[in-house]
Amino acid sequence: MNSKITAAVSVVVGAVILVALTLWVASFTLFAGNAGNAQSTTTLTLLQAAPRIEKVDAGKEGVLTFIEGDLTTVSGADAGELAGSILTVEIAEGDQGEFEARSRSLTFNTPDGQIEVAGLAFYPLTERKLAQGQPVVVAITGGTGKYIGVTGEVQTTHLPDGTFEHIFTFVTR
Repeated sequence: MNSKITAAVSVVVGAVILVALTLWVASFTLFAGNAGNAQSTTTLTLLQAAPRIEKVDAGKEGVLTFIEGDLTTVSGADAGELAGSILTVEIAEGDQGEFEARSRSLTFNTPDGQIEVAGLAFYPLTERKLAQGQPVVVAITGGTGKYIGVTGEVQTTHLPDGTFEHIFTFVTR
């Protein structure tokens, strides 16, 4: 009888140890999963002087535009420069009239590192620049230096004085 009790106790103790180990491993998995999904956001606002623009007509395929502009902080301190290209990828008509879909690839070169952004923006067909006061949002695709590993979005607004405001929302995990 003692051997049966000993065997039963061994099975119960083994089961308790197995359950405890399983819960212990599961707690690490759950913690790692939550830590992997934890994110924080920060914002940065940069102002851009009226850009220097050069267009290259690509014939039937569209127009390739190169832009560059000086950047400052909201307080007026030098914040680097913007350089990029914009390719017209579609001309269409919608609720607001005729427009161009343009694929934007921009680099914000700041003293703290570069911020890369890309995405589509819609321009009035008759305008060389974004419509004033209508924000456009594109993706932050990466960065260097202080901005390495960030993602998020940048909202660009063409201001009445011909300058641009870029509000970056960085998401880090």
